[in-house]
Amino acid sequence: MKRLPLLLLLSALIICVLPAVAQSSMTPLAQATAFPRGPYLNLRAAPTTDSPSLTRIAPGTVLSIIGRDSNAFWLQTEYLGRVGWVAGWLTTGQVGVINVPCTAPDCFAPPSVPTVTVQYALGQKLRSLPYLFGSDGWIATVPRGAAYPILARTADSAWVKVNAGGYIGWLSLVCTGCATAVDLHLVPVEGQVGTFAVPFTGLEKSSEAVSQL
Repeated sequence: MKRLPLLLLLSALIICVLPAVAQSSMTPLAQATAFPRGPYLNLRAAPTTDSPSLTRIAPGTVLSIIGRDSNAFWLQTEYLGRVGWVAGWLTTGQVGVINVPCTAPDCFAPPSVPTVTVQYALGQKLRSLPYLFGSDGWIATVPRGAAYPILARTADSAWVKVNAGGYIGWLSLVCTGCATAVDLHLVPVEGQVGTFAVPFTGLEKSSEAVSQL
């Protein structure tokens, strides 16, 4: 009979200790400590320096971070019942910040569309197919400096399909200084590998080859 109270006491101790052990084994919440250059750190309504300040945070305040922008330059936190943003570069002792959800507007922005820019001084011919074959398939001539969104590319990335002011066609990237494009790995491949109607070896720098572009 004397063992029963002892067992009850041990059971109560185990019940109290287990949650503490479980909590200590959990990953700590993301944190950052306010470290402003001035007397306080602004909690702002949006992740920009020109957004309204909701309140001021004293230096040394440890903040629980609940969100961030895509680069973790701005950190979202709750302070005195208000949810807002603090400048990440004005905090120190950041822990687990990169693991919190990306909640800023830039996290949901659509990906940028790759573009091509015409560099050749005389402009460049927009063609119906990714081939060089004289004047056949010539849709229009696009001017130097014009930039167009890329719709597709050939498998060898030698040609890109663009929307040039409503005209859909192909521009060549094989001539040095004719056109430049970025982020082609994001562009879907369409059709077969682009080619030339004449052997391009030895004609790369000739006026005849360049005029075809």
